[in-house]
Amino acid sequence: MKVFNTCFLIIRRSFGKTVTYLLVFLVMGFIFSVSYEDPVRTDFTASLPPFTIINEDQASPVLDGLTAFLREHGTEVVLENSTEVLQDAAFFHETEYILRIPDGFADTLRQGGVPMLDTVTFPDSTSGYYLDLLVNSYLNQYRMYHSSLPGLSEEEITARVLENLSVTVQADVQRFMDSAPFSITYMIYYRFLAYFLMLLTITCISIILRRFKQPDLWMRNLCTPLRPLSMSVQMLAFGLILSILFWALMAGSGLIVYRNLIRDVDSRMIALLLLNSFCYTMVCFPLALCLGRIVRTENGQSIVSNLVSLVLSFLGGIFVSTDMLGEALTKVSRLVPTWWYSSTLDRISRLNSIDSESLYPIYQGMAIQLGFAAALLCCFLVINKHKNKAVESFGADLTEREE
Repeated sequence: MKVFNTCFLIIRRSFGKTVTYLLVFLVMGFIFSVSYEDPVRTDFTASLPPFTIINEDQASPVLDGLTAFLREHGTEVVLENSTEVLQDAAFFHETEYILRIPDGFADTLRQGGVPMLDTVTFPDSTSGYYLDLLVNSYLNQYRMYHSSLPGLSEEEITARVLENLSVTVQADVQRFMDSAPFSITYMIYYRFLAYFLMLLTITCISIILRRFKQPDLWMRNLCTPLRPLSMSVQMLAFGLILSILFWALMAGSGLIVYRNLIRDVDSRMIALLLLNSFCYTMVCFPLALCLGRIVRTENGQSIVSNLVSLVLSFLGGIFVSTDMLGEALTKVSRLVPTWWYSSTLDRISRLNSIDSESLYPIYQGMAIQLGFAAALLCCFLVINKHKNKAVESFGADLTEREE
């Protein structure tokens, strides 16, 4: 176990870099857990979007009733009747809906006309559609009472309209399964886990291979009674254990930090997340072996580890969801293992039932990741065999003194 212990000493000398990556990942996860408000709710709560009313008409019961009705279903934001002020408020989303009531609106309504209202909202805004629907419902019912019951006063019509619109419906929320849905915060944590896990694995394993494959050290080790096969097995075993240790630390930290968010989630769904991330760890390990056998310098190792991790994360939908990638980019992304990790992660988050039909694409994504791991391991064996047989390979790597 001398090689195994030596690998441990090498990692201990690079302890600062390893701990830095781990701390950055854990701090980012903690910041998300504290500052991010999860929009996923397991109960039903009425939305109260912010709105602003600019009344350029005289006070009247019908307009007072409209204002009172909107206050019951939204949050009024009082703003100055200034174009600059209203534009700034709309730009910074201080208000989602601006209703401008022109002069003579109430008189036109009393005469049975259809007055026009000026509204300002955002394109495809659900809050704007919702408030528009409320305003139209109020005015349509007012015109209906005014035309069918002309003997009623304006105050009586307003009271009847508000009474009709005050009727509510009881909403019952039903789940397709006993488990609560996954928190978006927890899913974001697992997306960032993929990037940092690959970066950390490539960095640490490449450090070990680079140290052992230095020409002077490698030739000296060949003179020892220890067989090269035994040396390689011990290095691979240490790298595998190190990769699993990184996965356990990151996944375990997520279970501890976000324990309140996953309290009501089915344990089988959490197990699927852990299993998916473990399969991804098995991909990171042989990838790190391949890159560690090729990279020769410390600066090159840092550049390659960061570049490969970022490129694969972007292509695989780690930073941007796979649903938002274009069709052409999706075809390319299917060729990288990170795409299968993120797509499997999305399938697990949208899981409505745990049966063979629902689990088949999830297990298929995990199996494909393991297939990538096997292919990368074969590539490493080929590269390693070529490097060991080549006579010029002994001079291809820089020694520690030359660095």
